[in-house]
Amino acid sequence: MLEKLGCMVTAVDNGNAALLHAEQHLFDLIFLDEQMPGLNGSDVAIKLCAKEQLNRDTPKIALTGITDPDELSALFKKGITHYLKKPITKPALESFLNNWPTVY
Repeated sequence: MLEKLGCMVTAVDNGNAALLHAEQHLFDLIFLDEQMPGLNGSDVAIKLCAKEQLNRDTPKIALTGITDPDELSALFKKGITHYLKKPITKPALESFLNNWPTVY
């Protein structure tokens, strides 16, 4: 969906690869599935925020089915800055991206 909306996308297969890639390349936004193999998205966010590195201040968006306010709050405390509720639709994604007109 992101590519169809005109975004450049880098995809990885798991949380460990997401962390490694985000430590080496600067991104405008980082989308993190909360339940990835290896490290969960919020665990990647913790590690990115704890280090002085490229993507410390990059918005980190959790893709999740979580709706409980306490669980969402826990994600934000770990460094997630925004979230999109699954299943994600193209209109919801496009609306979300309108907050960052420079990314597409």
